[in-house]
Amino acid sequence: MKDNFLVKNTIAHRGIFDNDKVPENSIKAFKSAINKGYVIEFDVHLTKDKKIVVFHDMELDRMTKKTGKIKELTLDEMQKIKLLDTNYTIPSLDEVLELIDGKVPILIEIKYDVKGFELPRLLLERLKTYKGEVAIQSFDPFLVSYFRFHKNDYLRGLLIGSFRSKIKNIFINNLFLLPFDIFISKPDFLAVDKKLYKNKKVKNFKKKKTVVAWTMKSKDDVDKYKEKFDNIICNINDCI
Repeated sequence: MKDNFLVKNTIAHRGIFDNDKVPENSIKAFKSAINKGYVIEFDVHLTKDKKIVVFHDMELDRMTKKTGKIKELTLDEMQKIKLLDTNYTIPSLDEVLELIDGKVPILIEIKYDVKGFELPRLLLERLKTYKGEVAIQSFDPFLVSYFRFHKNDYLRGLLIGSFRSKIKNIFINNLFLLPFDIFISKPDFLAVDKKLYKNKKVKNFKKKKTVVAWTMKSKDDVDKYKEKFDNIICNINDCI
């Protein structure tokens, strides 16, 4: 039986940040979450030179003064880019894992802008020497299924949105195909858009397994949705 730490602890969305002095998915944001004892949720991408970095978006423009896609840049190029108007840079996965070092559990979202299984393969290779508690999640059921076959003792989650994907992949964010996606990935939990609390497929899944909701961005969100799910993923500074 897997220990489902996701139902026991507060989950800090991209660390504890304000996107002013402390950017999301930054070393400072993660240090703050560690000090509070929260589960840390963060996102991983593959760079041009096949290194893993921690960053949410597929493009740089929202969080930096640069443009371009993560997959088109090398790790060295990315780590010279400042996050917002701070001195913090985009961290590598190695930096983040060395910082957290098992102090709190981690929830890793695997992005899907690079085709194939290279990102989950390299992620798993790196995690083999990591001693802390780990859960992985993705919108892509095939990336989740990679861990089903190669590291089944990690908690696996399937992300489900209430929006339509702009990416030409019919399996991503497609609520209609949820039963098929679940069949492929055999997830231990769903991580769903909070607006889906009334969805019949989500409610049926919750009768048997864990459903976590994202993302709480206010105390009103927490009050409205907390009791409808097994746990919630929060922008901590806005919710607590």
